[in-house]
Amino acid sequence: MINLTAIELAQLSMHFREMGSAIQDYRRVNIDRLSKEEDQLLLDSCVAILRAAEQGFVKATLLAFDDTESFLKIMVNLTHQIQQTLKSLANIQQVIGVATTVASLATGILHDDSNVVSQTLDKLLALLD
Repeated sequence: MINLTAIELAQLSMHFREMGSAIQDYRRVNIDRLSKEEDQLLLDSCVAILRAAEQGFVKATLLAFDDTESFLKIMVNLTHQIQQTLKSLANIQQVIGVATTVASLATGILHDDSNVVSQTLDKLLALLD
């Protein structure tokens, strides 16, 4: 599994917070276009992402991990890509797919589940293409 230093985990948590905020911004801007179910899915995903980010910040203060600079570079690029993509996505189902996948990725990382991390990263990259 990915081994993170406390600083890297805090950075990762910041990226999840930024991704959650981007999804939340999309939800606010498009609230009139969303069905109740779509709005709830986006809200639930935002809550899960932001909760995972907060847990990451807490975990960062308690744990020391090994170096994973390359993984954080991927997350920097992924965060930027999500922020840019959400500005232009018109398909609500795609946004929901991104939101739920980011929530799964955050949970997988914070629970040290390398299978979930690998699968969700692949799915997320496919959703952003």
